[in-house]
Amino acid sequence: MKHLLLLLLFPLVLFGQKDTNYRVKGEISELSLSPNNEVWLVSNGGYIYTSKNVSNDLKVILEIPTTKNTFTGESTIEMERVSFFNNEKLFLSGYLGEDLNGKERNKANMIYLSNNHGKSWELVQFTKGYSWIYDVFTKKNGEAWMGGSQGQLYYTNTYGKTWEKSIKPYSSKERSYRILVNDDYIFVASLRGDLSKTDFIKQKTKKIPTPREKGFEVGNDKKINRMALLNSTLILCQGTKVFYTTSYQDIKWVSLQTKITDFSLDTTTKECYGITLENEIVKYNADFSEYKSIATFSKEEVLVDVKANNGELFILTKILKPFEKGDDVVTTFGDMVVTRVGYQKILAYKLYKVTPEGKSIISMQKVD
Repeated sequence: MKHLLLLLLFPLVLFGQKDTNYRVKGEISELSLSPNNEVWLVSNGGYIYTSKNVSNDLKVILEIPTTKNTFTGESTIEMERVSFFNNEKLFLSGYLGEDLNGKERNKANMIYLSNNHGKSWELVQFTKGYSWIYDVFTKKNGEAWMGGSQGQLYYTNTYGKTWEKSIKPYSSKERSYRILVNDDYIFVASLRGDLSKTDFIKQKTKKIPTPREKGFEVGNDKKINRMALLNSTLILCQGTKVFYTTSYQDIKWVSLQTKITDFSLDTTTKECYGITLENEIVKYNADFSEYKSIATFSKEEVLVDVKANNGELFILTKILKPFEKGDDVVTTFGDMVVTRVGYQKILAYKLYKVTPEGKSIISMQKVD
């Protein structure tokens, strides 16, 4: 089954040549980046938006009818990210329990696969059961690993056409939250903040002590939100802190300066970028001993995601409505009344592209 809808989004307000305002439907939780640095933004409103230059060029590449209502009354489909084998072969994942026509299916066990840069799509079932996919790791040779709510990892070496069960480092209670792969190991972080590595040859899984387990302060949230490898150096963000160890075989965690709350590693240029509590973007030298500020974004914005590739940095932020008394969301499901206290509505998103030549911005107003 295939579905395709191409539309252009026309700008509402023009703020000079480098900041254009668009309307987007639904919530965006990740920034997806193709090998040639095209930005793909996936919303749970059933849309995929793309931008090649982050400059007055945002467009819709896919729209899927949605029927499921959230507690806020929005109609959603839990599509979250696009993962790339190359610029043409890619797939969409999340908690996909609807087909490409918005028809509800019994189980969320699908990806949406495209072999032509999103011009057409097909459904691929990756398991007989179900799983909410939290993370994906792809390679340009057609291999990919993905995992999530069941703890099970799923593997393909056919560019996503067929899938099989891989390792299962965690149960459905711990869940597989983040995945990182090199030539020797599969590194997996659980939703509870555990970390493990599995040897490709011996297929033995070994626990890795995390910074929190080594006594470092990481804040209230102990999840490992991001991982990257720079040769033998393992870098990760646990809670609100970023750490590295120069050898993943001999773990000796070092904390980056305390203001850093997230990072992105450019695997092509081997440069590491950090995001501070003050929404400042910094770039580190090779041994992380020094850094310099390269850009900032407004303190009213909340970081959603950051990705770096080929010497360019991309940042997605959101702007929240200030919480006021009476903003709690009350929704009725049959005879049950559900109240979400302190709910802050997302008003807008901003997409930044930062290069040595400067910074460009696309502003996006969120609509229900």
